[in-house]
Amino acid sequence: SGSGPLSRRPSIVQVKKKGKSLYHSMVKKAAALWGVLMRVNFVFSIVAMMLWSVFYPCWLSLVLLLWACIIWIIPRLNPRDSLYYTSPVLVVYAIGLLCLQYVYSLDGPDLPSNGSFIVIRSRVEDRSFHLAMEAVFVLLFLASLHEFVTIGKEKMSQRLSETNPTNRATDFSSHLYSTMFQL
Repeated sequence: SGSGPLSRRPSIVQVKKKGKSLYHSMVKKAAALWGVLMRVNFVFSIVAMMLWSVFYPCWLSLVLLLWACIIWIIPRLNPRDSLYYTSPVLVVYAIGLLCLQYVYSLDGPDLPSNGSFIVIRSRVEDRSFHLAMEAVFVLLFLASLHEFVTIGKEKMSQRLSETNPTNRATDFSSHLYSTMFQL
């Protein structure tokens, strides 16, 4: 009676436990992968700055190229910290460029014509693809800004815990973050 094919099947409770453990392990692996990507995001962001200026040559994107080269080449500057400290300005500048690209990609008699100051697009017909690519670059810059803010919050909570060790759980955002990812 115990040797039939039905006796080898796991019970519903075992399946649910296995499903939960599989879910938790996948969440842990995804969180670990996200952490690694956030730690090396500054490299992706600097490369995105260079790619933006190479793929979309104009005077305004030349600023991105010079910015990336200064961050990457000057030996006294730590590239990661330099990018993170300038990421708020970078995000505002990139969003401004993206908005300008959108306005100049529209067609109409009352809109400005596409000049070399913004972008030279002699061979480009599909403008939505290029706007989407620029939006992906902006998302990378936003991830850098997120990492900058996260590092700032961690440093602030560390300073608070060093100055007042009894009030470690008073920082709501760090408490919320720790409870969300506690498995």
